[in-house]
Amino acid sequence: MGISQKGKPGAAGSQGDSLLCGRKSKETDRVHTLFPDEIPEKMWPLPVRNLLFLGKASEQKLLNQGIRTIGDLAREREANVQLWLGEKPEHR
Repeated sequence: MGISQKGKPGAAGSQGDSLLCGRKSKETDRVHTLFPDEIPEKMWPLPVRNLLFLGKASEQKLLNQGIRTIGDLAREREANVQLWLGEKPEHR
């Protein structure tokens, strides 16, 4: 169990073919699943800024290229994204 960005206990992991994400709060205990076939429906409509480790400068570079959602980014050619954001040696 870790701590979410909002200071609430939370966890994420994988089991089989799904990602499991949960956050515990006073109001409710929930576990959310995300199966690979659900990614386009559940994640792609979200703003690109929701991606973990995407900073404000990188977000702005993507917005300048018309990339507004995670789906926009997923459909873009990897070579274009590398050109716009630069290639990090540790991500090769």
